[in-house]
Amino acid sequence: MFTSVVTKPIDFIDELSELIKNPPAGSIVMEIDPPMAEIMLTYNTKNRPASRSAVSKYSKEMQKGAWIHTGLPITFSDAGILIDGQQRLFACIRSGITITSDVRFGIPNDAFTKIDIGANRLASHIFA
Repeated sequence: MFTSVVTKPIDFIDELSELIKNPPAGSIVMEIDPPMAEIMLTYNTKNRPASRSAVSKYSKEMQKGAWIHTGLPITFSDAGILIDGQQRLFACIRSGITITSDVRFGIPNDAFTKIDIGANRLASHIFA
């Protein structure tokens, strides 16, 4: 859906893999640039399709310098799956802007079914 031709730095691939295998306690704050966002999205295997309108909105906010660090984490499950944050990561790539975000690792894989289940995530999205 959203693509880039960024070279993936091997050191971040290794770092992310290590964080997924050995999750730290709590969130860590990361400066995420577009190549890092691409790497993180390779773990995006169970999410609903990204919303073009949300990605566009977030991307514009990032480009205007209006995107802020809210503490809402990009989340990886204990099974090594990106379970929350794909639209922010796609927007990072699309905007070309580095963002600051909390990142959580080791959250139970079943938590995916409880994230954004209000107006944002429908049952059909969970099973997509």
